[in-house]
Amino acid sequence: MSYSDYRRIKQLGEGRNGWVYLMRDNSNIEFAVKVSKIKDVTGDFTKLKLERFKTEAIKVHDLYIEGQKGIIPVLSYELPCKETGKYFFVMPKAVPLEEKSKDCNNILI
Repeated sequence: MSYSDYRRIKQLGEGRNGWVYLMRDNSNIEFAVKVSKIKDVTGDFTKLKLERFKTEAIKVHDLYIEGQKGIIPVLSYELPCKETGKYFFVMPKAVPLEEKSKDCNNILI
């Protein structure tokens, strides 16, 4: 899918290399989408940061495909998007442990 296939809902976080947004696809499913802050590679430093971003997307996606447990998987990526030129990758929306543990309170022993 292309970056333009997602609608931004809100910003979830920000790091040195990118922003993470809560976005919905055309099926109205929510995802966390990380978008690189780098628009133009102007030197070795920005090239290195962009390579780090690309490596994160590719390696975590490969681990997901190989069945690695205990990670937030990268479901898909475009480095860059053919339509928009943005570098991004898509992850499932994580559920905070505090929220997830509420489900455990309903377990009967």
